[in-house]
Amino acid sequence: MYFNEPLSMLQKFAEVMEYHNLLVEANHVEDEALRLIYVSTFILGQYHASATKRVAKPFNPILGETFELESPEFRYFAEQVQHHPPVSACYAYNKNHDYQYWSNSHIKTQFWGSSLEIIPIGLSHVVLNKFHEEYIISRPNSTAHNIIFGNIYIEHSGKLICEKISKNNELVPAQERLKLTLEFKRGGWTRKNMAVVSGSIPVRPGSRYSWQVYGKWTDKITATNEETGQAITVWQANPLPHNSAQMYHLTHFALQLNYRPDNLLPLLPPTDSRLRPDQRALEQGELELATKEKHRLEEKQRHAGRLRQERNEQHKAKYFEQIEDQDTGEVYYKFSRDYWQDREKLDWQHLDNLFSDPEPHSESKIE
Repeated sequence: MYFNEPLSMLQKFAEVMEYHNLLVEANHVEDEALRLIYVSTFILGQYHASATKRVAKPFNPILGETFELESPEFRYFAEQVQHHPPVSACYAYNKNHDYQYWSNSHIKTQFWGSSLEIIPIGLSHVVLNKFHEEYIISRPNSTAHNIIFGNIYIEHSGKLICEKISKNNELVPAQERLKLTLEFKRGGWTRKNMAVVSGSIPVRPGSRYSWQVYGKWTDKITATNEETGQAITVWQANPLPHNSAQMYHLTHFALQLNYRPDNLLPLLPPTDSRLRPDQRALEQGELELATKEKHRLEEKQRHAGRLRQERNEQHKAKYFEQIEDQDTGEVYYKFSRDYWQDREKLDWQHLDNLFSDPEPHSESKIE
């Protein structure tokens, strides 16, 4: 049995961009509470990509691996910036200058006998350019149940907390910040509350009325204004492909992430996830080759680590710089070199050829 899906974790993190239109909408909404709801739901939308039946594990990114995603509306870029513990950093913006988004993905895990709990570390950040507002979002935990016996399924529980920390480029005092806490309910033995999410936020600071937010992360989220009775469907999950069970339960969006047409290949750096021979082999159903290539890349990474240790060198991220956020105190990786300028010039001299095989015995015939 093969436990991976044919995507890198860098690509899986990019699935948050499927619902980037929520940030565009947020940047055009005058109600500040509703803006907060749209920003929160943008982050929530990525949990639909981890549907209860999607249990295969993405490939662990190689240190220095990158992934780009460009659409007519936005640009997204990610890099594996740290190996122990594994940390991925990403930065995105849309081409109409509505928003910026960045996040570092670092997790801790706890094994509970028959389940594995995944605890996300770090914050996601969103800037709405029209209002010069910055939001920070912390995420709920995820649990894989029945990992030893029974049917494995994924559940998210805990709190997604979104708060506006700055307005008009000025820091908002902690006690005055508008905040939305969305609680992910546990399904329990009956699974009655499976995938249910709920929360509320004042219509305006000090108001006795509120926006009530309710729904399921597998289906849709609605917001109701108690003052006016107005109800809005904030987010509706895109349908899965009709034969998704034969394709690792991937969404339509996820199925495009490993696509590399002929006109794209010459533009990609040698570190891009699409060039990984192990996940490409898995996508093509060549399980033995996928296992062999995965082992080769892991050994190559270990060898590079030993060389750095012998030389007393530290790995340095190519496109992100580790800094401390003065507003939140968070230590995170900030996008510091313009990847897209390098791409325009095809300037990849500073990048390693991560996936090549220096040995002549490789039998990979993957295109």
